Parts: sequence; C-alpha cells; structure tokens
Amino acid sequence: MNGNGKVDCPAIGKQFAAQEISAQVLRKLVDDASKFLNDKVTKAVVTVPAYFNDLQRTATKDAGRIAGLDDFRGYPSWLR
Repeated sequence: MNGNGKVDCPAIGKQFAAQEISAQVLRKLVDDASKFLNDKVTKAVVTVPAYFNDLQRTATKDAGRIAGLDDFRGYPSWLR
C-alpha cells in the first residue's frame, strides 16, 4: 500500500483503492451466485463488523455499488 491509500499492482501497472478490491471480490461472488442460481443476482446482504467506523461502512457500501449491487440501508423489504 502506498501513502495515498491505494494498493500498487505492478504486474498490471495499476493502483487500486480498497473499495475497488472489495468490489472485485463481491463481483466474483455475485457472478458465481448468478451461475449457481441460473438467475441474475442484483441484491445481496453485506454485513460489516459492529466495530467498523463510518468511513469503513461507507467504503463497504461503495464496494457494493461498484460491484453493481442495488443500494439499500437497513433491513431490506425483499427479505421479509
């Protein structure tokens, strides 16, 4: 990690923010779930530890948005 909060990836000559790396992981999980379910996945429940601060919570939310997941807060109505 360099001083600006990004991770250097010299193999491809790019830098990634933590949200981008998390989004890549979420995107892979969404793609695998879509293949398994044979249906498009656009929603997921992503939880964070209680000790996460606002910055970490926002970064997690941003990662979900970058991964293409619908944005919602709290308990989603589609789970009721």
